[in-house]
Amino acid sequence: MRKLKSLTNLRELNLAYNFIKDIEGIKYLVSLRELSLQGNRLREIRSFEHLIHLERLKLYLNPIKLSEWYLIFARPQQIVKYCESKH
Repeated sequence: MRKLKSLTNLRELNLAYNFIKDIEGIKYLVSLRELSLQGNRLREIRSFEHLIHLERLKLYLNPIKLSEWYLIFARPQQIVKYCESKH
């Protein structure tokens, strides 16, 4: 995920079902509009504050804590228009 730094113009990214535990490199994808991370091993949600254009986020089938979901929807500086969660 560290090699994502140079992909600043990327608009869609599908990383579903890749056993990902950490999404630290996502913060560099500032033009991202759609992000699919379902079916991974994410326990925490971090690095979304720079994704101001993000409209669609798929996170279902990850062992994310309920308190982490609150972090996604409670930030006024970033509102994700569509978030698929399927708990």
